[in-house]
Parts: sequence; C-alpha cells; structure tokens
Amino acid sequence: MTTRVCTWLIIGCYVIGFINASIHTGNAFSLVFCLSNVVHHFFCDVPALIVLSCSDRQVNELVLIHVASFNIFFALFIILISYIFIFITVLKMRSGAGHRKTLATCASHFSAVSVYYGTTIFMYLQSISSHSIDTDKIASVFYTMVIPVLKPVQPKEQGGQECIRKIQGVHLL
Repeated sequence: MTTRVCTWLIIGCYVIGFINASIHTGNAFSLVFCLSNVVHHFFCDVPALIVLSCSDRQVNELVLIHVASFNIFFALFIILISYIFIFITVLKMRSGAGHRKTLATCASHFSAVSVYYGTTIFMYLQSISSHSIDTDKIASVFYTMVIPVLKPVQPKEQGGQECIRKIQGVHLL
C-alpha cells in the first residue's frame, strides 16, 4: 500500500470518527437529566447516558442504532473483503505448511473480531429499554479487556523464539 493511500485512509478514519463523536455529543446535549447524575457503567457510554435521561429518548435511540449500524457493518464489510483476499491468496499457495500457518493466524484474528463485533452488536444494536445496564457492563468488559488478551503471541523470527525461551527461563522471586 502506498503512503498516499495510507494517508487518505488515516484522514478518512479521523473524519468519520469526528463526525461520529459529534453526532453522539450533540444528541447527549439534547437530553434532559432530572434524576440521578451517576452513570452506572464503567465509562460514560451513550446507552448509559440515554438510560439516565428523563426526556423523550426515542430519537436518540434511533440515531444511536443507525450510526452504530453503519459503523459496525461498514467495518465488518471491509474486514470481510480482506478475508476474501487472504483466502484467495492462501488458495494460490503451494505449500501445506503455508496454508496451516496462514489459517492459524487468520483463525485467531477471526475469533477476536467475532468476540469484539458480537459484543458491540449486542450492546448498540438493540433498544435501550429492552436490556439492562448490567448486561452492558459485562459486554463492555469483553470488548475493552478480553479482546486485547486474545491477541496471540506469535514470535515469527528465530530471534523472537529465542527471546521467549530466555523469558521462560527467568524465575521471579
């Protein structure tokens, strides 16, 4: 990929992220809060703010569902396209070891993507009134803390394997 393509991809991500944050911030300012001001969540998330509101939440829920749907399914579409290209490349490989190594890497990535997008779809693509904040807390733990743990440690070079062996040989007090 050229530097120019990477630059435009980065600019596009920042622009879309700014528009997304602006939409949700504008909607949060339109809410009226009259009861408790304690957010019952690990972080100040949009569904948790909507639950605290005592004004009409229907428009905010629809905006949340539509914006989240676009973000989630557009990202999944891009990921699916990259998987298709990887799969086509794997089919062109002649070695069985290359097939196994590539598919093992893709399988771990696919499991992380599945858990991440599964929990975000569960959290953001349903009506706020149809689920509890407690289930949102559990789902947010999955996509903020469990996904980084799923990142596989795969030393690809001989030096990386030697480094892992040295680390395993060190005994902590």
